[in-house]
This record gives sequence, structure tokens and C-alpha cells, in this order.
Amino acid sequence: MKKKVIQILLIVCLLLVTALGGCQGKTQYTTATPEGTVRLLFDAQCKLDAKKAAECYAKEDREWKQEQFERAFDQYYSSSLDYIQTKVLFQTENEAEVAVQVSITHINYYIEKDGVVKIWEPGDDKLKRFPNFEMPSGGDSFFTFSLVKQGGEWLIKV
Repeated sequence: MKKKVIQILLIVCLLLVTALGGCQGKTQYTTATPEGTVRLLFDAQCKLDAKKAAECYAKEDREWKQEQFERAFDQYYSSSLDYIQTKVLFQTENEAEVAVQVSITHINYYIEKDGVVKIWEPGDDKLKRFPNFEMPSGGDSFFTFSLVKQGGEWLIKV
């Protein structure tokens, strides 16, 4: 009897450790490092969150970057990050440069206009747009970001 109780307790403990280990989820990035800021930017882009994406930029660039992201994200039904690799090229106390290789898949909104199916653009009727899962856009892209430290945060400088 005592042996069975110990076995059951061991199984329960093993299940708890396994379950809790699986709950850790994805790494949470912050603006405390240049790479963290760049990864936050791409996470926000995949969530199509223009406000969060703009918050990765220096304060003086946020307003117009948010408007730019809103216009761009309006064309996407969804966006997913397939692959990302970052590398700090250089870093001083207040400046850094990060290289990024990334593969993002976008499912664009499409519209049929004048008998032709094309990517939806601002100005086209939103009520007539539809996602096209058979024609995702994306592929590997390479970027280099310049960052500055403002108020203890690493932020992208345009």
C-alpha cells in the first residue's frame, strides 16, 4: 500500500514538472537589450499591432511610424514569423546596430476589381476584401537596425 502511494506521488510530481515546464512559453523580450527591441518589433508586426511596433522606435519617430504601420497592417489578414536570427554588429553605451535575417509569411487581403483579383490597397472597398491563403507573401529578408538608448531603453532610430 505504502509503495503504491509513493508511486502515485512520484507520477503526480513528474506530471506537474512536465506541465509546468511546458507553460514557460516563448521567451519574453524587452527593450533592455538591442536584440530584445528588434525581436519585440517583429513580435508586434506578427500580431499586426501598430502601437506596439511603434513603441520600439525612438520617441520622436513613434507617431509617424505608428501611422505607417497602421497603413501597412491594414493590408494583412494575418502575419506569422517563420524564422528570425539577430546579431549585434556593434554596441556602445548609447548606440548599437543589429543585423536581422527574418522570414515572415503574410496573408494579404485581396479584392476582385475590374474582373481581376489583386492585393487590397487603401481606397479599395473594405467590405469586399478577402484573405487569399493560397498566395502568401514573404520569404527571407535582411535588415540592419540602428538603435539608441533613451531612458534606459534600447529604441530603433530612423
